[in-house]
Amino acid sequence: MHKIITYGLVRTFQNVEVIRELSVIDNVLIGAHISFKATIVEQILRLPRARRDEHKQRAKAAKILDSLGIMDRMNLPAGGQPYGVLKKMELARTLMCSPKLIILDEPAAGLNDQETDNLARIIQKIREDYDCTILLVEHDMRLVMGICDRICAISFGKFLAVGTPEEIRLDKTVQEAYLGEEEE
Repeated sequence: MHKIITYGLVRTFQNVEVIRELSVIDNVLIGAHISFKATIVEQILRLPRARRDEHKQRAKAAKILDSLGIMDRMNLPAGGQPYGVLKKMELARTLMCSPKLIILDEPAAGLNDQETDNLARIIQKIREDYDCTILLVEHDMRLVMGICDRICAISFGKFLAVGTPEEIRLDKTVQEAYLGEEEE
């Protein structure tokens, strides 16, 4: 199961996990673990291949942090960063794996409206810039309806409907479960 990442499938978790004592960029570099070619011995001895690997991955991480708007925090400790920055850090970590599919589990949980709007722009940018599919598991219907091409609506484990945002918005079952009764 741990090798699933090599197929391009990565995910984020609702609860952000970071190593508080490491810098933002070092936390992001954890996502590059599958890309390092140097052996553990080469890394311990800081042999040329290990140094090249690290230089290449640090440059990639810096570029990703810049694209997410948190490059200025790159060398700061992860501990104490605002929650929105931690969420971006987690996204950056997933992008280090060069994913084909990212599963985002409740990425808007704990974010305010402004941070959620920013997250929507970031998700759209990731889809375009990194050419990957996003599977969004989310309760924030404003976010879902604003960025998704196709939606599968589920309520308490029961399938309700699948379709475009407009089809979902008009679906009576979905209206009752998520949006309330639509007035005529």
